[in-house]
Amino acid sequence: MRLTKRLILTDADIRRAILVLTCISVVISVLVSALVVLANIGFDLSTSLPASKVLRDTLVVSTLLPAIICPLVVHRALITVRDLNLARAELDRMARTDALTGLLNRRGFDAAAKALLAEARLSVRPVGALICDIDHFKRINDTLGHDAGDEAIRQVAGHLAAAAGMQAHSVVGRQGGEEFAIFVSGLTQRELAAFAESIRAVTSGAPVLFDGRTIPVTISIGLAIDTHDSANLPDLLRLADQALYRAKEGGRNRVESALIAA
Repeated sequence: MRLTKRLILTDADIRRAILVLTCISVVISVLVSALVVLANIGFDLSTSLPASKVLRDTLVVSTLLPAIICPLVVHRALITVRDLNLARAELDRMARTDALTGLLNRRGFDAAAKALLAEARLSVRPVGALICDIDHFKRINDTLGHDAGDEAIRQVAGHLAAAAGMQAHSVVGRQGGEEFAIFVSGLTQRELAAFAESIRAVTSGAPVLFDGRTIPVTISIGLAIDTHDSANLPDLLRLADQALYRAKEGGRNRVESALIAA
């Protein structure tokens, strides 16, 4: 049942299934029909010409009927299964995706990050988390309106997605409001700090264009890294969040780091 729910059939899959199931149904129909007719006439075709004709006609009918009906029935059934599974997949995607940015939402991010964390543990790779927050976001909403705020969120999300896409083992998501998170494995503390700084620099160097106006946007970033295989995801995110607050208290538009001790 679980396999069926996850199965997304392609057109090629459907054609192959129709062919195989039609052949099977024709063979079964022919064998059963032949046995029934032969049993009724005592398995002796030489005694009666009508008996041979009955068998021949029965075999024709038992071949044609499943050959015509089976493809129609199987096609309709498989199309229904495919449509239902596509709908389930879309609902699952929507449940894990932030509608405004297209990034993973908190639920989707946590699931993806935990999977990457488990993989990193097996490969003995360091892991790190970044919490990013748009500076003075309330000011943008209050002075320019929520549409401008939404555009700022979308643009920052684009910068984060592009940066995460350059890393082999990373995932990015929107935590809510103007806050985002990135989980990444395989980077040293210095590399992770440089990664965070590059995101900050790209964001501050690309003002948001909205309704003919240029809106300066900067972000503060807190990062935490575990090089000793000791932290879980909540620990990393909590420490990154604490580092984020230090970045804000230190003047914003900056990166602060936290290192999980052995």
